[in-house]
Amino acid sequence: MPIPPRPVVIHCPRCHWQMTFAPHSDCIPAHEAPPEVCPKCGCEGLERRAATGITIMRSGFFIAHQRTAYIQKFRQEVP
Repeated sequence: MPIPPRPVVIHCPRCHWQMTFAPHSDCIPAHEAPPEVCPKCGCEGLERRAATGITIMRSGFFIAHQRTAYIQKFRQEVP
């Protein structure tokens, strides 16, 4: 039985970019995986912390938009 992982907030300490990653399943395809490098400044030291209920509710509207934008960017980079 799949159990979705807990949502996390991924934060860049350099440029303060952040996103809330809330997967729907424990099986995450490569094109939907959270970024390892900041898409804004290229920093490789992204910080992760558990998302709180308020964070999840505030970002609920933006989660789908960020995921779609990240997938589109990934598809443009892959030949």
